[in-house]
Amino acid sequence: MKRFLQKFIIGWLVNALAIYVIAVYVIDAVDYGDIASLLIASLAFSVVSMTVKPLLKVLSLPFPIVGLLVLVLFNALVLFGISYFMPGFTTGGIESTVMSGVAISVINFIAHLII
Repeated sequence: MKRFLQKFIIGWLVNALAIYVIAVYVIDAVDYGDIASLLIASLAFSVVSMTVKPLLKVLSLPFPIVGLLVLVLFNALVLFGISYFMPGFTTGGIESTVMSGVAISVINFIAHLII
């Protein structure tokens, strides 16, 4: 249980950092409002990712390239859902949301290689 909690907190912080980097340096349309909105958005992203992504990875095992595309689109869909339900967090239009999904996938991949 301690290992799971540690992994979740690290993932949450990595997602918060990824959303911050995307909003400040990469995509101008992404805005998180204040630090509380950033932490809540990254918490929601982490919870959804940790519950649904393992299932998506298993289902996409036979098709690795399609699976990668599905995971990127899943990230974009989760970011869009968070921006829809959370007033302080916006991702802009469809292009910026998909690009945010790509960017968060790349940042998470690099963070998992480092950690």
